[in-house]
Amino acid sequence: MAIVVVIILGVIAWCCVWGVVCNVIALPKNINYGFLLGFFLGLIGLIIVICLPENTKNSVNDVETLEKLVELKEKGILSEAEFNEKKQNILNKI
Repeated sequence: MAIVVVIILGVIAWCCVWGVVCNVIALPKNINYGFLLGFFLGLIGLIIVICLPENTKNSVNDVETLEKLVELKEKGILSEAEFNEKKQNILNKI
């Protein structure tokens, strides 16, 4: 009975190791489910995470940010120079 518990805990620990490795690779790509892929799929999950392209959902946030900057500029809260600087920072990220 004790050996079964040790084996189960070992399997869970090994799955957690794969999950952490996949999560470390997935986070810079803005992928939030890297741990799950590694935990449940192991080496296959690692291969999937490596092959996945970067998640580009941030481009929607960038467009919203640009729209807010335009509103602030139109209201006179931002100067033309500040607006252009912030706009260029956002465009450089894309």
